[in-house]
Amino acid sequence: MAETPGLPEPELTTGDLIGPSDIAPTCRDPKSTAAVYLEKHGILRLFQAGKLTSDVALYRPEDPIQYMIDNVENIYRQMEYN
Repeated sequence: MAETPGLPEPELTTGDLIGPSDIAPTCRDPKSTAAVYLEKHGILRLFQAGKLTSDVALYRPEDPIQYMIDNVENIYRQMEYN
């Protein structure tokens, strides 16, 4: 590592590095971990049927981002009532 004038070169040890052993326990099955996260937060419902993206392609709203935001807000409100 090149030293920057006026600044000391940082001293790194192997304890400062993150290796596979540090992250492996949380990433044993990334697909299952992602599915649990998406289900927990109600995101999976948005994409299982593909309705949100297919509606954008089908109806071609002038502002597709706002259209999706409005739909997500409606879904969120419905989830709150159920």
